Amino acid sequence: MSPRRRRRNSDEELLVAFGVLVVVALALVKVGQWVWAHWWILVVLGFLALLLLAGWIYRQVDQMRSARLRVEGLTYSLGQLDAMHHSAFETAVRDLLARDGSRDALRCGGRGDLGADVKGHDPLGRYWSVNCTNSGARSVRGPFTAEAVRTRTLDRGIR
Repeated sequence: MSPRRRRRNSDEELLVAFGVLVVVALALVKVGQWVWAHWWILVVLGFLALLLLAGWIYRQVDQMRSARLRVEGLTYSLGQLDAMHHSAFETAVRDLLARDGSRDALRCGGRGDLGADVKGHDPLGRYWSVNCTNSGARSVRGPFTAEAVRTRTLDRGIR
């Protein structure tokens, strides 16, 4: 491609870009004039946005309140715990840890968990690592047990 043809292409691209810029500027001026003439629509839209925000905040607060009430009233009988699937038992232990004040109770059981099925900090800041074990139905301890180990040092990065 010759330098002259390349310059012509760049000049054409520059003219097209300038034309697009002029069209966008004219459209913005028209939109601005319409908004200036119909200012009350912006007030109504702002009011609707405030109503939506208030509704969203109310819903979030209500969800937090109902979750807190659900956790506060959480109790299980031994029969209920024995009848649970292992993942439901780990979730129940997590919920009980949260009920007792842990804000960061987490169910993390699975392969490679290094024995920590549920972990969290108590209200005093102490770290708890809970190992939930299926001991079998004929065990003296029952089908499921939860062994809680409070640790001061975090071995192998469990946190």
